[in-house]
Amino acid sequence: MFKHTLEFNNKSRRALNNRRGLLRLSGLVMIWVGLVFLWRGVDMFYIYFASGSWPVVQARVLSAEVVKLAHTRNQYTTGARGSFTYEYQGKKYTSTHIDIAGGSNTNVADKEQKVAILQEALKTNQSIAARVNPNDPSYAIIFREISQNMIWNMVFGLILTPLGYKIAKSLFFKAKTAQKT
Repeated sequence: MFKHTLEFNNKSRRALNNRRGLLRLSGLVMIWVGLVFLWRGVDMFYIYFASGSWPVVQARVLSAEVVKLAHTRNQYTTGARGSFTYEYQGKKYTSTHIDIAGGSNTNVADKEQKVAILQEALKTNQSIAARVNPNDPSYAIIFREISQNMIWNMVFGLILTPLGYKIAKSLFFKAKTAQKT
């Protein structure tokens, strides 16, 4: 009977250690993913605040369109794509950075509104204001605003990173038990 109980306890410990290993790995992955989200969010907010002091130049819109990217059968995200040309310190540049966040999301109205502004400028051949990064003049943006992408990147990063740390820490470092004296 004792031998059977000992074998059962050893199997239980191995199974528990296997589960702990998977949870440790999950915690480390959560930290990594959280840091990626956090880095992207901080980078976008940095560009937002830095671009407030960038020089404003007049740009000509070359193209603008709303694109829908299918992810699964009934799910898609919407993006705004376009390009514009501008002159900065005597050199001509072309940029495809319409806004800070770029990419696509489910905020269709926002993307359609931005593309409508660009298409109107294209149709009427009017110039539009663009902000140029003086340290990298090939990077310019037209729409300087805080977007949902910026906020969600920060939120996910601020949730996943400490949660992953807590999970990993609880499994790597065992709690100290009170010692009897």
